[in-house]
Amino acid sequence: MLNLNCCGLVRKSQYPEFIKLISDHDIICLTETKTDNFDNINIPEYTFKFKNRKSHSRVKSGGIAFGYKNEMSKYIHIIETKSSLVLWAKISADFLQTDEDLVIGNVYIPPENSLYKITDALYELEQELLKLSVNFKYIMLVGDFNSRTGSDIDFSNIENSKHDIVSDSDLCYDYSNTLQELNMLSIRKSKDILKNTYGNALLDICKNNNLFILNGRVNGDKEGYFTCRSSSVVDYFYLLI
Repeated sequence: MLNLNCCGLVRKSQYPEFIKLISDHDIICLTETKTDNFDNINIPEYTFKFKNRKSHSRVKSGGIAFGYKNEMSKYIHIIETKSSLVLWAKISADFLQTDEDLVIGNVYIPPENSLYKITDALYELEQELLKLSVNFKYIMLVGDFNSRTGSDIDFSNIENSKHDIVSDSDLCYDYSNTLQELNMLSIRKSKDILKNTYGNALLDICKNNNLFILNGRVNGDKEGYFTCRSSSVVDYFYLLI
């Protein structure tokens, strides 16, 4: 699966190297597509679904696209919601050979200091997640969150709890053991040591919903490499456990 801020899909789709990058993946999650309802994106052997930003100016901005190989069409179902921040797609368990379907949310959240900032964007995203988690066991969030989380812990750590006594066994569940069972690092790494307001809010969402950051924790990115201009980590993979 490819997760990429393409910063203008119409222009990028004209470059052979971009098409080659797409062709190396079955599932494509793109953000900042800067497309509108009049754009015609034609990438051979792929189907793309779009959630375009409603623009009040001549300058296109934002936008999300979810793409997949045509041969996967019968296994993919787009889940329609009102949120402009996320495009949801369900991938059949038959294709994945899992016990249940996987739901992927492709996310783009405008920067917190942007003219396109959406009030309570992360709260809106959390509400979307909560609604879908009622019916789906496996949920993954990917995309550009414009949230800097440093390397702070993203789950409630029992050892650091301020409560001396916790009677509810659910509250005592040690997710660090679960991460180890999944061959993930308990403490994730990140090259980006800074945080912003969105990052703090996103960490709270993780702790409240058993949502775990995969960056800096899984094979392929155990160092938490920069995702934006070699200076920050704002693009993430999250998994609901």
